[in-house]
Amino acid sequence: MKRLMNRIAFAFVAFSAGVAYAQTAPSQPGADLVSKWLVKVEGESRTRTLSIKGIKQATADTFDLDDLYGWTDGNQPAVKAEITQIAQERKLTLTTAADSKIVAVQAANGNFSGTITLKNGKSKAITFEKTVVLTQARAFLPKADVEAMANGKKWNHVRVADQQKIRWDLRNAGALYANNYNTNQRDEGTWLVNDKGELCVKWRGRSEDRCVAILKDGDKLKMVDSKDLNGVYAELTAE
Repeated sequence: MKRLMNRIAFAFVAFSAGVAYAQTAPSQPGADLVSKWLVKVEGESRTRTLSIKGIKQATADTFDLDDLYGWTDGNQPAVKAEITQIAQERKLTLTTAADSKIVAVQAANGNFSGTITLKNGKSKAITFEKTVVLTQARAFLPKADVEAMANGKKWNHVRVADQQKIRWDLRNAGALYANNYNTNQRDEGTWLVNDKGELCVKWRGRSEDRCVAILKDGDKLKMVDSKDLNGVYAELTAE
């Protein structure tokens, strides 16, 4: 009997450990990586910047990055980079314009650390730290402007995280009809603009309810999720 109880206890502990492991595994790479990252190389005072603009799944474990990389105070061309995620490990690999090879692993605090191997074979330590943009520095459109831009209009937007193309048909009475051109999925719901100027949508189907603020960046418009006012949810074109 005692031996049986010990076996049951051991099985319970193993099951609990498995549950804990599943809960701590990182989610699929997405909007949490879309940002500018400050890059520091061991022994160098001049910094570099990695700007991740989008992520596209290539295989079950790898994700291609739409990115720019280079000196913070200089040119930043597009480079080949990808994220590999297996279980709890998320790894960044990148080839610079100068043909240096970077391999870095994400730590619990969200930053990446690893090595950069130069073309001459010399290796140095390297770190990637997400830059923080102060929310108060961003001027979002006010309620009246958002309502004028939404009433009876169509919003075409490209989500930054997965580059999927979406169309919102915003009717004057508050009805909303949407179409995802990548998946050919449709949904419908309602919309309104709250006192903060955020356009809030509530879906009848499986789409995720959300509120978005509208940011004008030069002659371009961006949709910013109200849960992450420092980020960018989608690039927007209003008809």
